[in-house]
Amino acid sequence: MFEKKVGLISLVILIILSGCQKIKFKLPDTTLVGRVGKVLIFERDIQLTKSAISACFPNLEKKLTDEGAFTYLFKGFISEEICRKWGYNIEKLITSKEINDLKNKCDSPQLLEELFGNNQRLFLKDFVIPMLATKKLFEKIYNGNPSAHKKIYTKARKFLKSVLNGEDFYEAGKRFHARLFTVKITERTHFDWSPTGKRYPYGNPITTLENKKIYLKIVKKTKEGELYSRIIEQIDGFEIFNLLQKTGDSATLLMAYFPKKTWNEFYADEAGKINIVMKDPSYYLAVKDKIGWMHGIKVIY
Repeated sequence: MFEKKVGLISLVILIILSGCQKIKFKLPDTTLVGRVGKVLIFERDIQLTKSAISACFPNLEKKLTDEGAFTYLFKGFISEEICRKWGYNIEKLITSKEINDLKNKCDSPQLLEELFGNNQRLFLKDFVIPMLATKKLFEKIYNGNPSAHKKIYTKARKFLKSVLNGEDFYEAGKRFHARLFTVKITERTHFDWSPTGKRYPYGNPITTLENKKIYLKIVKKTKEGELYSRIIEQIDGFEIFNLLQKTGDSATLLMAYFPKKTWNEFYADEAGKINIVMKDPSYYLAVKDKIGWMHGIKVIY
């Protein structure tokens, strides 16, 4: 689901930017445009990305511009650099299956191959990594690495420890400012939830069918009245529950929910730590006010 959303958002950005015009005349292929962390952006990269996307998605509503290709690369390289800072090498994370899937989705894989020839390094840099870097960042760091949410995860751990040591679930929830919910789930129907105490306008913690399956599996192994002694990480938060009641295929849970920083907030914070230099700022200046996630990013001209 996330991969589809990222792909759709990327294409929308490209279409929006199709009407933008670059301030300066196009520079030679070898001209350095800028640097994102350790990654250099050359004019050649922008033109190759533009040609590659045009080859793969020829039916875009509007023709992709240089600014659209720059934006696509820019976000990909920022995501790659964030992963690098967290100890992940994007090239090693990307599987051969994912690369082949990208080629198979391309309307003209032969043209794509002709563009890059045998230059695997450029193929990864200008096409594969921009396509997959943000997805990998989400999967490996935002969702799956509790240390990326250290403050809130630490609070959830302290809450769990206090309850395991005998503190009342409700009282501990209030003390650690958890959002408390009563959740009812069954195998055959949707789950119902209701907040305990103040109604928070943030939605319910268990939100997908996949989440529900995880909980049903855990509940089968948990005794009625028992506290589940582990923290469950979901996409948007950390959850701890007490199994209040279990009857047949249904269960009622008392849940403490600790919401993470949102994906957009997390991305903006991490991107703000990246050293970004634009030797030719015209691409960046042409798009920075049109793209929401660029607001707050620090760029040196």
